Amino acid sequence: MSLRRKRIDFSVAFDELKRDMVKMFDFSGTGPVSGMGMYQLVYDICNSVPKPFAEKLYCAIAEFLREYAINVRQTILSQEQVVPLYAKYWEKYSTATFYLNDICGYLNGLIVKQRKGPGISEKRPFVGQSNYPRQDIQALANYIWKEQVVLEIKQRRRNKLMYQVLETIRQDREGAEVNFSVVHDTVLSL
Repeated sequence: MSLRRKRIDFSVAFDELKRDMVKMFDFSGTGPVSGMGMYQLVYDICNSVPKPFAEKLYCAIAEFLREYAINVRQTILSQEQVVPLYAKYWEKYSTATFYLNDICGYLNGLIVKQRKGPGISEKRPFVGQSNYPRQDIQALANYIWKEQVVLEIKQRRRNKLMYQVLETIRQDREGAEVNFSVVHDTVLSL
């Protein structure tokens, strides 16, 4: 790992990072993902010369997460039984964002550090020109999931997710055989 600052073409570097993020989130096993390589890319982008791209990287990762969450939501809404599919995708998403948060540790430090201090959070509560609040990648990912998946399912399907969860709990109480891990994962996501 090189700590030397480099001249970086943001679009090329982010495309490389995005390819690895797609592999992380798809769990497709189409190729190895180098966590150290991703960490180096994040570091290099955040420390590029003459101008660092930390805020631009944060917003680009947020857009990737938003697009991914929208695709997941569309897949979930295409099914009649939303709870099993929701739980499956939440498990994958939460695992991938956990590791992405670790990979983006340096970026998190820069973004969250700017939030602290007297008056800074009031002056710049969002990153760059975006509507994404200053928080680490894990918290951002959870925020995006809530906005793009949970609340949209609630709005578009008249809260079908919660009704199916409550129906599964009712069936369990009546002695029916249910997959309780699906309910557990769904409740944890909220």
